[in-house]
Amino acid sequence: MRRRLLRMFHPNARPILKELADHYYQRYGRPLRVTSLTRSMDYQMLLNQGNANSFKVRGEGSLPPHTSGCAFDLARKHMTIEEQNYLMEKMAQMERDNKLDALIEYGVNACFHIFIYRDGIPPGRLALSSVTSDTFPFLAELSMD
Repeated sequence: MRRRLLRMFHPNARPILKELADHYYQRYGRPLRVTSLTRSMDYQMLLNQGNANSFKVRGEGSLPPHTSGCAFDLARKHMTIEEQNYLMEKMAQMERDNKLDALIEYGVNACFHIFIYRDGIPPGRLALSSVTSDTFPFLAELSMD
């Protein structure tokens, strides 16, 4: 099962992970700890029961980032504050370069959650004039009244 899930890791995410990992390794001489790459939908729904940070599966149209292969988590528990800040600076630069979005998660599963853009285009670049219920089926369910 794990090997199949690894094949689901989106090809656009691989160079992003490699850039972060290489950057960190150059500075600290050890690899980043990846705590999550891809997940099956069953595992994602199981996480919903006990992990407040997990993407909530709310129906048939839900596509959690890890299930799509467009997200990965990097452990930060073992990092010093300096290491975390160093990596956050790198991720901030990559955000400015429109390569990724990054969040910091706290608690038991303290990590950096990295999301890449499946089509290479950040969401803010979507022209609202192109948004239709065909593009996003959930819009048909919304009432504009």
